Amino acid sequence: MRGVVRTLLLVFVVLGALTGALVYTVASRGLSTRVQPSWIEERAALGMRQLATSSAVRDMSNPVTGTPAVFEDGLAHFADHCASCHGND
Repeated sequence: MRGVVRTLLLVFVVLGALTGALVYTVASRGLSTRVQPSWIEERAALGMRQLATSSAVRDMSNPVTGTPAVFEDGLAHFADHCASCHGND
C-alpha cells in the first residue's frame, strides 16, 4: 500500500512540475507565432496533433508535389481567403 501511495505522490509531483513549467513558459513568453516555440510548446503541439490524427491518415503521403508553382498558388489562396483573419505574414 505504501508503494502505491509513493507512486501516486511521485506522479502528482511530476505532473505539477510539468504544469508549472508550462504555465511559466506561457506567462513569460506568451503564445505567439512570431518567436520560435519553446520545447514544451513544440512537444505539446506534436503530441496533440498525433492524438488528433488517426494512424491511417498519418501514414498517407501528400499527393501534391511541392513545386514553386504550387507554393505560389497556396500563397495566393491564403492571401485571398485566410489573411483577413490570420494576417498576411
